Amino acid sequence: MNLYIHKYIGSKLYAEIAKGYVKGQDAIIKHNKKNILGFSEPNPLFDRSYTGIDKEVLRNFQVEAFTVAAAKSYELEEKLKAMALEILSGKHKYLIDNPETDRYALWQDEAYNILADYVPVQDMPSPSDLKTNLRTASTSAYHAAEWIKLQKLQDIYPAYMYCTRRDNRVREAHAMLDGSVYYANDPVWLIIWPPNDWNCRCYIRPLTSEELKAINPEQIHIMDDAQIDALLKRGIISKDFQRNSGDAKSIWGKWIKQQFNTTDYYKEFKNTYLYANSVSKHESNGLITKALNSNVTALPVKEFTRENWEKDFPNDEVTTPFGKARFVATKEYDSQFDKMMQKEDGRQLLWSAIKPTLEDPSIIMKNDRGALLFYRAFKDKNNDILFLSVGYDKGELIDIISSHRRDIRYLMNRIKQDEVLHFSALALNAFAETPRKHCTIGGNLLNPATPYGGHVANISKFSRKANDVNEIWGFKNFTSGEMKVTKIFFKLDGVTAIDGLTGDKSTAGYSELDSLRKGVLVYDGTRRSGQTAKAS
Repeated sequence: MNLYIHKYIGSKLYAEIAKGYVKGQDAIIKHNKKNILGFSEPNPLFDRSYTGIDKEVLRNFQVEAFTVAAAKSYELEEKLKAMALEILSGKHKYLIDNPETDRYALWQDEAYNILADYVPVQDMPSPSDLKTNLRTASTSAYHAAEWIKLQKLQDIYPAYMYCTRRDNRVREAHAMLDGSVYYANDPVWLIIWPPNDWNCRCYIRPLTSEELKAINPEQIHIMDDAQIDALLKRGIISKDFQRNSGDAKSIWGKWIKQQFNTTDYYKEFKNTYLYANSVSKHESNGLITKALNSNVTALPVKEFTRENWEKDFPNDEVTTPFGKARFVATKEYDSQFDKMMQKEDGRQLLWSAIKPTLEDPSIIMKNDRGALLFYRAFKDKNNDILFLSVGYDKGELIDIISSHRRDIRYLMNRIKQDEVLHFSALALNAFAETPRKHCTIGGNLLNPATPYGGHVANISKFSRKANDVNEIWGFKNFTSGEMKVTKIFFKLDGVTAIDGLTGDKSTAGYSELDSLRKGVLVYDGTRRSGQTAKAS
């Protein structure tokens, strides 16, 4: 789905809903001022009001507006794709009769015609599909506001009359209802409350007790379930509109349900959003290189001796952004010092890079075997050096098992499959040119907007009860001890975030998504079992 078109249609629809709702309230206020005497202004009957039910209805309408927008955006893209395939394959009717036609020019003409149904296109008539939905949004909100306001006024308006515009544009089915009077509490109003089809112009006239007395009693209908069923079977009300938008708190509910039975709009929308807000692997490589370069320092010069080793690493320990680490023995060597001393690959010349690499790495990654990889770039008098230390998180301590030199090509290859867990503060600045974009690298994505390094230790446990969570982000600040876990659910109209520690819930639009993504992505529902996560 096209995010611009989704936002454009959704915003337009909700703007009409808001205006229609105000007009609906004003219509009842106008009735009150005309029919109710003996009150001195100000009086609640003569004022607009937004109670809890009004706010709930408007919120539901907003959700539906952006859901419809997503469906329409997807529908538009599918039509454009189908047209492109028809032209490329030569099956377009015009091409069959005119095979020499410029296919690109034909595609442009047809694309403009399709687009013009959904969004404004220069030198084309107003979009018909959008106009129809805008009218439906406005009239449904208008009549919903009337219904909600009238529920508190049944003593004043005990019955309503169904009215058409009584012109040659009125549907025959709706004309059959014109002039029908039903009591305010008759369940038939839950079915026939306008609008009752696309572009329906029918309306309701509230009747006072005095007006009701003037009406022939035979004209006042009382409907039972069997009669309502018979009314529906006659097809007077369109299936998509057999509802009362004020009572159901829904405008397009039936239409949306039908659409979702055939297409997984959630999956289509989420994939489109993530694609639009991600950088490619090629771009990621450039950003990683820039991140390393932003943190490059001169290689410290120290003689490799046991005394210097013990000064740098008392008790064979060092502090990393993820907490304490220790150098451990291996099967072949009694200690990491002995390993470096006995290796004949020049490691002793680079040993002074170990401490800054572990204490302030540019990047920390985790490979598929669970090893933590600490990277940092240095420069000596001859060339650039990429240094790597490897360790395993054992809970309270990280066991460091190896430290050696690597080249940049090694890192780029690892990026394609390893998880990025941490960037230094300086390295994060390298991402300033890509606001609200996330590296499509590895299994875990780091949010560049996070102003500090994060750690997944003690956070990954929250993914064990993920259920339908789409993303879980978290960090632990080892200086302050602060920990944050955020569970994120993708919706078509925005996102819901739940604090994994307190349970506090908040909602936000997709434009605010990055403000919720703090630390590292410790769980991604779209990667679960290799399938796209279900809609929540």
